[in-house]
This record gives sequence, C-alpha cells and structure tokens, in this order.
Amino acid sequence: MAWKTEKIMAYLQRLVDRDMLNPSAQYMPLLPFMGLGKEEQLKHFGRPGTTMVLGGTYGMGPATRATLGNSLEHEFPYQTAEPDDGEAVEAGGATPTASVFAEDLRGTAATRWTNYFFPFKMRQDSLDAANGKLAVGSIIEDAYGITYESALKKINTDLWSGTLTSAQQAKKTWDSILGLTHVCTASNTYGQVDRSVETSLNPMAVNAVTSFDTTLIDLRAVRNITWGFTDTTAGTDTLGIADKSGVSRILHVTTKGLWNVLADEADGAFQITTGGIPNTALAGFAHPIIHSDSGYIISDPSCVSGEMYSLNLDTWLMELHKTGNFKWNPLVDKWLTEEGGAYYKWATLQVKMRLTCRAPWLNCRTYGLATS
Repeated sequence: MAWKTEKIMAYLQRLVDRDMLNPSAQYMPLLPFMGLGKEEQLKHFGRPGTTMVLGGTYGMGPATRATLGNSLEHEFPYQTAEPDDGEAVEAGGATPTASVFAEDLRGTAATRWTNYFFPFKMRQDSLDAANGKLAVGSIIEDAYGITYESALKKINTDLWSGTLTSAQQAKKTWDSILGLTHVCTASNTYGQVDRSVETSLNPMAVNAVTSFDTTLIDLRAVRNITWGFTDTTAGTDTLGIADKSGVSRILHVTTKGLWNVLADEADGAFQITTGGIPNTALAGFAHPIIHSDSGYIISDPSCVSGEMYSLNLDTWLMELHKTGNFKWNPLVDKWLTEEGGAYYKWATLQVKMRLTCRAPWLNCRTYGLATS
C-alpha cells in the first residue's frame, strides 16, 4: 500500500517531534543544563520554521538575545587590555589622564552557523510491497531511526571535539561547531580571534600533575576549581570560576571512571539524584547527577580521558536556525526527477546550529586526573 510523499514527510516530522522531547538522555547531556527541559524551550526545539536560542544570558539583554536567530554571526565582546589606573588627587592637584580611549579596549569575537545535512533514502519497492498502513509505518520508522541517531551522534561528537582552523573560521558557514575541547583549550583561534595574541579570551587551565597535591580526582579538587580555595603544591591562592564570574552555576563534566570516584566520595555527604531534578528543567535528564555545593557533576562517555570540564552555564548558548531546526527537507522520487533515476525516495534531515561561549575565560579544563 503506497503512501503519498506528503504523508510520509508528515510522519517523519512527527517522529522528530516525539524524540526531541529528550534527546539528551542518551546523547547530549549538556543541553538539559542549558534549559532544554523548560516547557517554553520544548515548544521551539525541533520545530521547523521556528528559531530557538538555548542557554545563558551572560552579557546579553533581551533585545540582543531576540536578534540572534536571524544574524549572520553571533558577536560577543571581550576586553583587550586594562584601562589606565585612577589616582587620588590632592587639593589643587591635576586629574589623571587616559592614554587610550575606553572603546578601543573592546574587541569582538564571532561564531557562525554550521549547516548539517543527514541523508535519508528508502527503496520504493519496500514501500510498494508493504501490506497495510502499519507495515508502511514500520518501514519508515526503521529507516528514520537510523538516520536520526546518526544525526545526534554526529552533533554530540562535534559538541566535544569539533574544531576549525583560523582559515576555516573565516568561511561564511562553518564546517563544524567549535566543541568543548576547542573552546577550553588556550591559545588557539576561537570566534575568529587568535587567543595566543588576545590572551584574555583564554579559558582557565589546570594541570592536576603540577597544580594539585595529588592527581587523584576528589571533591576537594572540584571545589578548588569552583571557588579557588588554596590546595596547590605551591600553597598559593588561585581564582576559581565563581570568584572570577560572581556566579556559581557551574556544571562539571567528566568521564564515567572519574565520576564514579566522586560518587563514592559523595555518598552520604552530597545529594545524588537519578532521573533528573524534580520540578526543574532537568526533570527528564536520564543520567545521575552529583550536587556538590551549588554546582552539578555529571559524566559523559565522550569526555576526554583524564579530564574534567567545568562550565559556567550562563556563558553558553546554542541556537537553532528556523531553516534547520531538525527539519526534514522534502522527499524526492528519484526515478521521476531524472532519466534513468533509481527507484527510491530520498530526503535530508537538516540541522542548522550555532554553539557559542560568550566568555570562555570563565570556564575551566582540568587535565591529568587519575582514579587512583
């Protein structure tokens, strides 16, 4: 029993709508902490023709946020140098002068869209031979599931390891998003700015081998990164993420092995929840969460071995463009569109997205960690 192309497309989009409700349960743990689980966000996620902006609001007003979806690039400011020091002026003394104009101390970085297309095709013979609507629907579901999972795996891989050279970032449309490893590594190009020159854009970096008393992962190390308590071999105070940013909504993401060590230590001392956090945007999150102080600690199988990423959630944004918000582009009958065309239908699942960290210097990558 043959289905019309329009009906197949409607069914495919319906499957996306169903599975978009919690794509993070298996693939993208970062997204629920950026607010995906909020009811108003779910109305926009996976809806073709609708722009979605997910994440924090660091350095942004509502007007700036509202303009993001239709912009060529996501621009964000950074400070290039310190202004002149002020001085106390005695009675009758001269006021201090500035050597530079304040607006010249402001630089601009920018991220651009990445346009993913995931190919999908089905043999028309399979549809023709199907006996009844349920059989046709089953064929569509099987073919869809493989394509959809491939899309999520690819995006999650780039969320972690996506990287681009300076020349590649100069393109109008990027070949990849810039993932956590790229953003949290110092002195590369990020947002079209060379961070070996503009060092104020560099993230915090902690080498456990040289910075901590031990490379063994523990909750003390997590607290040290968040708050900057003294716990280094040199015995000197260091600034933590909360000290630098004035906020403490921090998400620590690490490997399963390192997370398990932290979980053993947290038992009986800190709260560990599974199935998310009730009455919050994390209600549908599938993985266990350690609540350490006012932050969260989770595991992600994609995390680099021996590392932990401490993310200031207010600085991260993910945008989905209205032309590629997990949108199915129309099925084409191959044999009807070209002479000698093969007897199958094909389409693409399109995801046009942008991942931006508006303040990479408020995030931290810790490496050299061990479980024993």
